[in-house]
Amino acid sequence: MRLSEEPYSREDKRLLASVATQAGGALENIRLAEQMAERIENERRLAQEMEFAKQVQARLFPQKFPSLQTLEYAGGCIQALQSRWRLLRLPRAAARPFGTCAG
Repeated sequence: MRLSEEPYSREDKRLLASVATQAGGALENIRLAEQMAERIENERRLAQEMEFAKQVQARLFPQKFPSLQTLEYAGGCIQALQSRWRLLRLPRAAARPFGTCAG
Protein backbone atom coordinates (compact mmCIF):
# COMPACT_ATOMS: atom_id res chain seq x y z
CA MET A 1 0.00 0.00 0.00
CA ARG A 2 1.39 3.36 -1.00
CA LEU A 3 1.44 6.03 1.64
CA SER A 4 1.88 9.01 -0.69
CA GLU A 5 0.71 10.19 -4.09
CA GLU A 6 4.24 10.92 -5.29
CA PRO A 7 5.36 9.02 -8.38
CA TYR A 8 7.60 6.02 -7.87
CA SER A 9 11.27 6.87 -7.83
CA ARG A 10 13.84 5.04 -9.94
CA GLU A 11 14.96 3.13 -6.84
CA ASP A 12 11.37 2.21 -5.97
CA LYS A 13 10.89 0.83 -9.49
CA ARG A 14 14.18 -1.08 -9.34
CA LEU A 15 13.21 -2.57 -5.96
CA LEU A 16 9.74 -3.57 -7.21
CA ALA A 17 11.24 -5.15 -10.34
CA SER A 18 13.72 -7.10 -8.22
CA VAL A 19 10.99 -8.34 -5.87
CA ALA A 20 8.79 -9.30 -8.85
CA THR A 21 11.67 -11.22 -10.45
CA GLN A 22 12.39 -13.11 -7.24
CA ALA A 23 8.70 -13.87 -6.68
CA GLY A 24 8.37 -15.14 -10.25
CA GLY A 25 11.39 -17.40 -9.79
CA ALA A 26 10.00 -18.73 -6.51
CA LEU A 27 6.62 -19.45 -8.12
CA GLU A 28 8.31 -21.27 -11.01
CA ASN A 29 10.34 -23.37 -8.55
CA ILE A 30 7.14 -24.30 -6.70
CA ARG A 31 5.46 -25.31 -9.98
CA LEU A 32 8.45 -27.46 -10.98
CA ALA A 33 8.61 -29.07 -7.52
CA GLU A 34 4.89 -29.93 -7.73
CA GLN A 35 5.39 -31.49 -11.18
CA MET A 36 8.33 -33.52 -9.88
CA ALA A 37 6.37 -34.71 -6.84
CA GLU A 38 3.47 -35.74 -9.08
CA ARG A 39 5.79 -37.65 -11.41
CA ILE A 40 7.47 -39.43 -8.49
CA GLU A 41 4.08 -40.38 -7.05
CA ASN A 42 2.89 -41.71 -10.42
CA GLU A 43 6.06 -43.80 -10.80
CA ARG A 44 5.69 -45.15 -7.25
CA ARG A 45 2.05 -46.08 -7.89
CA LEU A 46 2.94 -47.76 -11.20
CA ALA A 47 5.71 -49.77 -9.54
CA GLN A 48 3.28 -50.84 -6.81
CA GLU A 49 0.67 -51.92 -9.38
CA MET A 50 3.29 -53.82 -11.40
CA GLU A 51 4.44 -55.65 -8.26
CA PHE A 52 0.85 -56.58 -7.42
CA ALA A 53 0.25 -57.83 -10.98
CA LYS A 54 3.48 -59.85 -10.82
CA GLN A 55 2.33 -61.54 -7.59
CA VAL A 56 -1.11 -62.32 -9.05
CA GLN A 57 0.42 -63.77 -12.22
CA ALA A 58 2.85 -65.90 -10.22
CA ARG A 59 -0.07 -67.46 -8.32
CA LEU A 60 -1.76 -68.45 -11.58
CA PHE A 61 1.04 -70.89 -12.42
CA PRO A 62 1.40 -74.28 -10.73
CA GLN A 63 3.59 -74.06 -7.64
CA LYS A 64 4.82 -77.66 -8.06
CA PHE A 65 5.43 -79.43 -11.34
CA PRO A 66 4.28 -83.05 -11.50
CA SER A 67 7.09 -85.47 -12.25
CA LEU A 68 6.83 -87.36 -15.53
CA GLN A 69 9.02 -90.32 -16.44
CA THR A 70 8.74 -89.66 -20.17
CA LEU A 71 9.32 -85.92 -20.13
CA GLU A 72 11.95 -83.66 -18.68
CA TYR A 73 10.67 -80.11 -18.33
CA ALA A 74 10.95 -76.87 -16.42
CA GLY A 75 8.93 -73.70 -16.37
CA GLY A 76 9.01 -70.17 -15.17
CA CYS A 77 7.57 -66.77 -15.69
CA ILE A 78 9.58 -63.65 -16.33
CA GLN A 79 7.68 -60.41 -16.36
CA ALA A 80 8.19 -58.37 -19.51
CA LEU A 81 7.87 -54.61 -19.45
CA GLN A 82 7.53 -54.49 -23.23
CA SER A 83 6.92 -56.85 -26.10
CA ARG A 84 10.07 -58.45 -27.45
CA TRP A 85 11.18 -61.58 -29.21
CA ARG A 86 14.35 -63.62 -29.24
CA LEU A 87 15.69 -66.21 -31.65
CA LEU A 88 17.31 -69.19 -29.98
CA ARG A 89 19.90 -71.04 -32.00
CA LEU A 90 20.44 -74.54 -30.64
CA PRO A 91 23.55 -76.57 -31.45
CA ARG A 92 23.02 -79.58 -33.72
CA ALA A 93 24.14 -81.83 -30.86
CA ALA A 94 20.96 -80.86 -29.06
CA ALA A 95 18.83 -83.28 -31.01
CA ARG A 96 16.31 -83.46 -28.21
CA PRO A 97 13.00 -81.75 -28.93
CA PHE A 98 12.74 -78.27 -27.54
CA GLY A 99 9.70 -76.07 -27.06
CA THR A 100 8.91 -72.67 -25.70
CA CYS A 101 5.75 -70.74 -25.06
CA ALA A 102 5.30 -67.02 -24.65
CA GLY A 103 2.16 -65.07 -24.33
